[in-house]
Amino acid sequence: MDAKQFASDVTAGLVKAKIGQKAVFSVGGAEVFPATQPNGETVVRVTEGRTSVVVVQTSKDIFVKQRTNDTDPRDIQVGPTYVELGCGDIRDFLERAWNSIQAAH
Repeated sequence: MDAKQFASDVTAGLVKAKIGQKAVFSVGGAEVFPATQPNGETVVRVTEGRTSVVVVQTSKDIFVKQRTNDTDPRDIQVGPTYVELGCGDIRDFLERAWNSIQAAH
């Protein structure tokens, strides 16, 4: 999966969740958990090989995390949040995050 496909799948999932999809669903390579968290967050997970990326949308921000280690799993935030970065285009924000993750491998 490339950065554009990642951004497209995640964005489509976030939009579909926002307009009322309540059950867990998939869009391309993204698995979407729409506001199923007790705090109302929408979570989108994309797994490619051993890389698992989680995008979390809260009522105020969007951030990207990467699951690091299979034996001691931890989610670490990738770069600044959407609000911190000041991106107007969510796809640009998601593409940057995906490229950062790929560059680290």
